[in-house]
Amino acid sequence: MLRLLNSYESFFWLLGREEPFLIQYTLAITGTLDEKWVTQALALLQQQHPLLNCSVTVERPFALKPTTLPVPLYLQDRTDDDDWRRQAIKALEQPLPAAGDETFLRVDWLRGEKEHEFIFTIEHAFSDFRSVTGLCVDFMGFLDALQSGRRDIKLTYYPLLPAIEKMLPQQMPPAKAAELQVSYGDGTRVVLQPPYHYQLPHSNVLSNIQSMAILHAAKANQCSVQGVLCSAMMHTLDEYLQQRDMFSDTFCFTPSDFRPYLKAEIHSKELGNFVTGIFHPFKTGRLPEFWPLARKITTQLKCFFQDDKFVTDTKGLCSLYHPDMTSEQAVAIMKAREGCAFVSNAGVTPFLDKYDNFRLCRTHTLAASPMLSGREHLFWLGVQTINGRMQLELLDTAAQDDHQKLERFMQHFLDTLKTEQALAT
Repeated sequence: MLRLLNSYESFFWLLGREEPFLIQYTLAITGTLDEKWVTQALALLQQQHPLLNCSVTVERPFALKPTTLPVPLYLQDRTDDDDWRRQAIKALEQPLPAAGDETFLRVDWLRGEKEHEFIFTIEHAFSDFRSVTGLCVDFMGFLDALQSGRRDIKLTYYPLLPAIEKMLPQQMPPAKAAELQVSYGDGTRVVLQPPYHYQLPHSNVLSNIQSMAILHAAKANQCSVQGVLCSAMMHTLDEYLQQRDMFSDTFCFTPSDFRPYLKAEIHSKELGNFVTGIFHPFKTGRLPEFWPLARKITTQLKCFFQDDKFVTDTKGLCSLYHPDMTSEQAVAIMKAREGCAFVSNAGVTPFLDKYDNFRLCRTHTLAASPMLSGREHLFWLGVQTINGRMQLELLDTAAQDDHQKLERFMQHFLDTLKTEQALAT
């Protein structure tokens, strides 16, 4: 046994025991790939991260235990362009690890003659959006170097970190009271029951010109890109809820990286769930205008870590866990309210512009979360920027067969940006 899971890790670990609590990142590549270099690239990735050389005990108290098993690689011949879609959804349907001593990362390789997809699926308790993109960036670099014949590849070794409670900053100024008290969850019954059958998000990749337009508009209006995206999401959600007579207090939610605020040197690629939620509450039908709202959210994001709210919220989450807690109890605490939205922005994902042995064609993100699943009117927007192009992926957590709903919501979101001159036509 390496060490016990702390209460923070144990709580998130419980979320994914009965239902999948996973994040996924897919790389679509063209080129000729050698299986031995794929296997070696994954081995190098595993060497960097002690958490990829661990599994978790079944018995309580939960603990990290060492494993000598490699990251499981599942190969499947690629027969058509939709193979990866089916496999991506299949990989989300069961919690990880799949077996007792396996790691909590799995990789599926849809292998064609020249076209390939690599699907990275990882347990969310030990990874967030930023760290899983880091895994994929390093994998691409390792694979390209190995296929070019390089053997002097430098690795970054990441240590096992102490408990989150020991890294929290202390003696922070007290936080101000929230302007609008909105609970994270509500008593609304879920419209679907597990096991859930997940769907792929609706994707929209902006051009370089459109992506730069958002950045320039944000700067011109003295706000951040995240402020712009959240304001557009809130205005889109507000109209969506009004059309359905769903008038209530609700929120948009920013999952925010708290690595820079801990008392430790933590790299952006460090594996772990280093995300805290920042709420942007509002009353349906009573939203501020677009740019004042974007500036307000920007200020909120800048100030969130300057007082003790982050510390007290994290300690409060840690205190929820108790040794006899069940997975169902953890899910009940964290099930998000109906009629809200999440905007998860990983920022710039630093893939190379060009690789020597293959070409990165596109990427896809997906998630399975018991916090979100089963709601009819809840939207998750994943955002990242790759080589100057912003990629938007909208996921609805309940209506598995209504992709037109996602298309309409995404189009309204983009139209809102255009109306506010934040997106070039």
